Amino acid sequence: MSIFLCVICFFFIVFSVTEALNGSTNPLYKAFITMTEGILALTVTNLVAPYTNIEIPVSFLSLGISIICGIPGVLTMIFLNFF
Repeated sequence: MSIFLCVICFFFIVFSVTEALNGSTNPLYKAFITMTEGILALTVTNLVAPYTNIEIPVSFLSLGISIICGIPGVLTMIFLNFF
């Protein structure tokens, strides 16, 4: 569990530094929003699962992918779910 939190903190710092180098005025806020979008996309996908028959099991791997990659990561997991 602590390794998972360390990885999440590492990517939060990486996202913050990337946003700061791009000239963003609030790099920590933008990094937080990027990571939160992935979690919300995973949550919405699982909330509408009874209607769409698309479900992504919540595990450390799926949470990590959704946090690190954001919405494109969740879309990739949905696409891979069909195969």
